[in-house]
Amino acid sequence: MTAPVGHNGGPPIDPPARKRGRPSLYTPEVAAIIWHRLAEAESLASICRGPGMPSKSAMLSWVRHRPEFRRQYDQARVLATHTVGDDVLAIAENVQNTPGAIKEARRLIDAKKWHLARMAPKRRGPRPVVEGEAANIRTNTHEGARVMGCYVETIRRAGNE
Repeated sequence: MTAPVGHNGGPPIDPPARKRGRPSLYTPEVAAIIWHRLAEAESLASICRGPGMPSKSAMLSWVRHRPEFRRQYDQARVLATHTVGDDVLAIAENVQNTPGAIKEARRLIDAKKWHLARMAPKRRGPRPVVEGEAANIRTNTHEGARVMGCYVETIRRAGNE
């Protein structure tokens, strides 16, 4: 039995292995743009609609399969909770003491609270409580909701004065 012979009598030529699917849009530059936009509390759907941005499923695939991108994504989501908190504080501090303005401020703050609840990562549960730490239980979402609740209470008090 003779070995297969390639072009001009040389060794067989194997075609180069081809990757399947579309080429990835992932680059460090795209990742940085996504990080900044997520940190400003922009929605994932809004980011993915932009030109040159990946689809939502592609971005979530990067989160699952690229540890560095996952770390950046998680960090941006935490910063986004602070951004939303800052927005709520600005609304609460700048509300006029009129019934219409207070009602509008409540509506805006409720929308921000809803947005914050949706930003909570679903792949993690509450942080485990360490012995002696029961008085200081905090997760990003719970802490953000507590702070926003305080802002809403401040607005309610302002409306009753």
